[in-house]
Amino acid sequence: MADEPFLERCGALLAGAAGPAAAAAKADRLREQYRGLVAAASQRRLGAERPELAVGVIVAALVEHYAAPHLRPTSVLKRRGAGEGEEGGDDASACWSLRALLSYAEETIGALPPPPTSDVT
Repeated sequence: MADEPFLERCGALLAGAAGPAAAAAKADRLREQYRGLVAAASQRRLGAERPELAVGVIVAALVEHYAAPHLRPTSVLKRRGAGEGEEGGDDASACWSLRALLSYAEETIGALPPPPTSDVT
């Protein structure tokens, strides 16, 4: 998610012919979904010491649940284009996989019970 040029290309691909404003909105939506995933992982920790490991737990569970190895972040990274003027992968395939992964995460997190609270008195 730190590859801003890739996110911008994804926004344009996902928006199609809708124009630059729609492309920016699509890229912003991907960022928003990712922030939601990180926030949920940080709250739940899911047995992980660090929040970024909890994100990995969620992603691994989604990949397994949907039997979708193409949604693995390493697979998305391998398929994405390398950038302007460079030999690269397939941005369209990578972008649609990223969108699917983040949408599945958003749906799944929304269906999870809230994290436990501590009643320390």
